[in-house]
Amino acid sequence: MSMIKKGFVIRLYPNQEQLQQIRSTTGCSRWLYNQILEMNNSRKELDQNSPFLFDRKLNYLLPCLKEEHPWLKEVDSTSLTGTIDNIGSAYKRWLSGMSIGLFNYPASPNKDYLRLQAMPSIT
Repeated sequence: MSMIKKGFVIRLYPNQEQLQQIRSTTGCSRWLYNQILEMNNSRKELDQNSPFLFDRKLNYLLPCLKEEHPWLKEVDSTSLTGTIDNIGSAYKRWLSGMSIGLFNYPASPNKDYLRLQAMPSIT
């Protein structure tokens, strides 16, 4: 028996408050991604043998960043940890493909590319 695949296209119409929350969440996620990228670049410039920081090591850095930048507390923490997971997977793909020359260095996310993280608290 063949399997039937279905897909649904859903259009969301958020109100102004939800739209503002979505914009601030994506902005904070983009900022965090760029900060982690910059931090790893500066670590490599200072010491070539230092390992890249990614995955759960960076989750310990998140509370310190929230203390330095209080506006990070306004967004949902799952989207910020999702951003850390995204850059971690980008570094893993880059490091695994670096030996055979497949992948480029992880770059900053494009502003035109909108990827919403898991935001369970939007109502």
